[in-house]
Amino acid sequence: MVPGRQVGLADDFFKYGIYLERDSMTKRLYVTGGWGYGNKGDNAILMGMLETFRRDFKDVALHMTSFEPTELKRMHGLNAQVSIHKLLTWKNPLSYFRRLALMIWSATGVMLSPALNRHLREMAASDAVVMGGGGYFNDAWKDALPSRIWEIRFAKAAGTPLIIYGQTVGPFSEENCANLLKTSLDSVAYIAYRDVQSAKTLRLADYSESTMGLTADEANLIPKIATPADRAKFCPNGKSKLVGVMIQHLRRHESPTGASPRGQITDNTRYYDEVCGALARIAKDGDVSFVIIPSTTWDQSSCDKVAEGLAAKGIKDVHLLNDPDIDTFVRACQSVDVMISTNMHPVIIAATAGIPSIALSYHYKLDDFMASIGTAANVARIDNFSADWIVTQFGQVVDKMDALQQSIRKDHEGVKEMARRNGAALRQLIYR
Repeated sequence: MVPGRQVGLADDFFKYGIYLERDSMTKRLYVTGGWGYGNKGDNAILMGMLETFRRDFKDVALHMTSFEPTELKRMHGLNAQVSIHKLLTWKNPLSYFRRLALMIWSATGVMLSPALNRHLREMAASDAVVMGGGGYFNDAWKDALPSRIWEIRFAKAAGTPLIIYGQTVGPFSEENCANLLKTSLDSVAYIAYRDVQSAKTLRLADYSESTMGLTADEANLIPKIATPADRAKFCPNGKSKLVGVMIQHLRRHESPTGASPRGQITDNTRYYDEVCGALARIAKDGDVSFVIIPSTTWDQSSCDKVAEGLAAKGIKDVHLLNDPDIDTFVRACQSVDVMISTNMHPVIIAATAGIPSIALSYHYKLDDFMASIGTAANVARIDNFSADWIVTQFGQVVDKMDALQQSIRKDHEGVKEMARRNGAALRQLIYR
């Protein structure tokens, strides 16, 4: 038996994480990505990836890594090896010794860290390294970027092709980080990037056009799993409209070139007043219930604040989720009639069920997604909106609901087709 080697397609694997001996018929994938950080969006990406692996890869075994393996087990029922990032993060007291071991390895080829050496061996035993989705390949996550670069170097040393799979690459605000990217990408076999801004970053890094392609976020491939029973759970009072809400704390909007100019909302007090004021008006003007759906563990406090704000305004039909697992998160996002969100993945998952969204966007990637499903008019910057705007947009969405749902389903089919290019690129890589 090979320690840590997980079966990829058998139903029992997805439940129990069974191990598999190597055989010539089974392709092996070393899978790393943005999971294990408390972000439901990144777990939705992995959910979409697993859907692709189940559907399109009939003879593949997975070796999963995660920053926090217990989270991966809770969310997906998968066992995982502690990720390279978890081993190297400055928060880990052993990271200093491991980074020294990496310097020695780079100079001598001798790896003195058993934990890092296991990653090298797993990559060498794999047919491809899959650097899965998320928006972490940039210098905003300075603690993570060196680990991603080491993953690329490990794959090169192991002689195993690496694919950056459905990710945003960049932006890079610091020249030394951009140069580090540039010197590392020559050993990446293929880059399937999920937004047009990534292409600009890759061209600046002189990455070959022939080995990169525009795809889409893998979470778009999550099937509709929500049922009427789910809706009844999230809307126990049977109101005619169920509105999903995901609100993070106030921040600057990020454009492709950095922070956007500050908008009209500059403090959290006004921010929550505008949000809660709009939601209260929506509730009082119609037969409405709310389900508040935290998208990350660090968004729980902001979602709690919205629930408290609504309670203070006498709004009682509010169902607040507390750190939901990925299955509950998806079912909630697919059960609503309208999603109001500052984050991208509640909007993406709502779109998988043809549900329209109103976005208070903190990032250009959410702007781009809303445009891709034909709803760019329903986007305002997170720091530049008003309660009146939200209420007006909500009324227009409700008035045009049937036409909007049909339009979103049609446009989202095109987005899903682009997302399927991730799996197609991986198939070409491992079955060439």
